[in-house]
Amino acid sequence: MKKIFIVFAILGGVLSTQSILASDKTLSRSCLKSNPLAVGETDANLIEIYDAYCDKKNKDVKYSYLAKAAQRFQQLGKNWKALQLVNELESLNLRGNTITDVKFLASANLANEALNQMRTTENRYLTTDITYPTAKVLSENINSAKSTIILQLEKPVKKPNSGSTTGRTTGGGKGTGKGKVGTSNKGNTGSVTQGTSNSGKINPSPAPTSGNPFDFTNR
Repeated sequence: MKKIFIVFAILGGVLSTQSILASDKTLSRSCLKSNPLAVGETDANLIEIYDAYCDKKNKDVKYSYLAKAAQRFQQLGKNWKALQLVNELESLNLRGNTITDVKFLASANLANEALNQMRTTENRYLTTDITYPTAKVLSENINSAKSTIILQLEKPVKKPNSGSTTGRTTGGGKGTGKGKVGTSNKGNTGSVTQGTSNSGKINPSPAPTSGNPFDFTNR
């Protein structure tokens, strides 16, 4: 029984080792030499992308893998590396939605990091002559680039006011009729009592606030 147990233990160890080696894929030296940004990276998806990029079989579509690598760098929070790949692709006059999105997202994240450092570490604000004008232009461009769906999502939800509009009868006689209700604008259903003309104040709906981190015009 002990021999059988030992044999199974050895087989289990061998299979486990093979599984680890299969999942721990590394790039060739030549691939790393031609792609220094990939040196030291351990993300499995990124390594797979670079492996496909270095494969000679993908020579005709290799730059699409480089765009995917830039996208993956951005997703991992390595925005500087993402922008380096974007610059490389654009220097080759290559354009595309993925490249543009990576450029925007990586730059926006770096700008947010700078703002957080400015406010928390350095304890200062945007300057009126240097940093604010650029931030203002960016904020305006972001607002103009919003799609109809985004604008619809940003609209505040108006909650209808509930209240009774039924008047009360007065006097000693039998009253079966309903009291008169003062005229008001359509949509206002606030509580109204007979003999009063003031229908009560209605608080206006709050103005929509922008979720844009660069919207400094409303501050």
